[in-house]
Amino acid sequence: MKNKIIALIVALLLLCTALTVFVGCNPNEGETKNKKVMLLLHGIGEGCLYNTETNQPVYSVTDFNGPELGTLLAGITSTNPDTSLLKLLAVNEDGSLRDDDVIRPANMDDTTGQYVMANLMKPLYDMLSAASYSDGYDIVIWQYDWRKHTDDIAADLEAYIHSKGYEKVMLFTHSMGGLVSSSFFKKQANRDMTELFIPFSTPFYGAVDTTYMMYEGLIASIPEMIDKFYVSVPEEFSSLISALGLKSADYCDGKPNPSVMYNKLMKMANNPIIKSFIDINSVLGILKDLAKNLVSLYNLYPSEAYFESPLYAEGESNFNYDGDPKTYEEFLAIFETDPYLSEIVRMSNNELRPAFANLTAYQESLMPGGEQISNLVNTFYVQGNGVKTIKSAYAYSDGTPTTYDYFTYGDGLVSVWSGTAGLLRGDETPAQLAALSDKVYIANGENGRTGTSHLFIVFEEGVLNAVNTKVAATVAEIKG
Repeated sequence: MKNKIIALIVALLLLCTALTVFVGCNPNEGETKNKKVMLLLHGIGEGCLYNTETNQPVYSVTDFNGPELGTLLAGITSTNPDTSLLKLLAVNEDGSLRDDDVIRPANMDDTTGQYVMANLMKPLYDMLSAASYSDGYDIVIWQYDWRKHTDDIAADLEAYIHSKGYEKVMLFTHSMGGLVSSSFFKKQANRDMTELFIPFSTPFYGAVDTTYMMYEGLIASIPEMIDKFYVSVPEEFSSLISALGLKSADYCDGKPNPSVMYNKLMKMANNPIIKSFIDINSVLGILKDLAKNLVSLYNLYPSEAYFESPLYAEGESNFNYDGDPKTYEEFLAIFETDPYLSEIVRMSNNELRPAFANLTAYQESLMPGGEQISNLVNTFYVQGNGVKTIKSAYAYSDGTPTTYDYFTYGDGLVSVWSGTAGLLRGDETPAQLAALSDKVYIANGENGRTGTSHLFIVFEEGVLNAVNTKVAATVAEIKG
């Protein structure tokens, strides 16, 4: 019984981590059926990973009732450097992969990991398959090594497409997968082969939550993002919800509060009996050290465009320091000099981590001519809304605890403005949304309480229906 509880704890913990943080291309075996492909790309932390030496999954939970939980738990609790998951995933200080790195992403031919962590891509995959698009397109969940820079992952994606001989692609992406696609679009040839791009909750202009994560830690951001907001939770997660023993007071209109779920989880994790098996807090500390080296996390920092967005009135900013709103340039400068933040963005030799030093150049490369590169292809933006999302951070040089304010123009991680590449703020009227229905779909909440969260957006029926309609229209138009 104890082992079952521990396994449930770790499963939900890693699932939550996939919201915030978290090798090259490993092509599928076999011949392609078509010359066109629908590629589904996950977000940071959501892709399953394998050990190349053993060819066994080391980071993979697609079935909460399956043996994968035991394997994952063993990897997390192991003190053996050859089997410790957190040591296996560790990268160099500069964000590059270690010379002895043995990690590869899962693919469609692996016995596990096909639908990514927690089967997040399965509803979308099943919808596309059921709609008979497989008659003209291969449908592939393409997993990648989410520890790498999006530019490097895009190069892997391009190599995969060419290795299969695909001539046309449709891209369906969640979260950071959309930024991988943006990097892919830097080449005109890749834009030309893209028939349709549908990003789900992608932070095209970054996310303020990365600032929060730097100050508070990765896991601490979870309850803050969704506190007091109730979101629809798919049936696939019912066993985890039951294990946490939620009471009627923890629900609103039959929907559980994820913040309550998280707090119950951490209370269980700090139980002396549970801690005798695994110290969750120690694991979180190691995870934080791992994350600050991840170049992919820096890809999510808020951009200059975010600072200048219509989300902020004159005199406002998403980052305030010692009581003053800061510009983008000031924001970066503070990260380099603040006693706490500088320890995160600098390596042991005191040089800036390359991903931070090159941040502005990276962000500008995704905005040729000042326009988000995703607008140069046929893009249909899908974004969650109505969930408590950080608007601004208020930090202090003297160590005073950082505070935050919020709005509901987002999915708990990504604001509507960033997720739609600046098309919308998140407070548009039904008529305004209808006028842009060919370009964007917003999954709104009800009365400010029931929003569509970042993680669960691909499970929502309305979202899948809107996507199916857009795909069908695009395919019909291509056929003429």
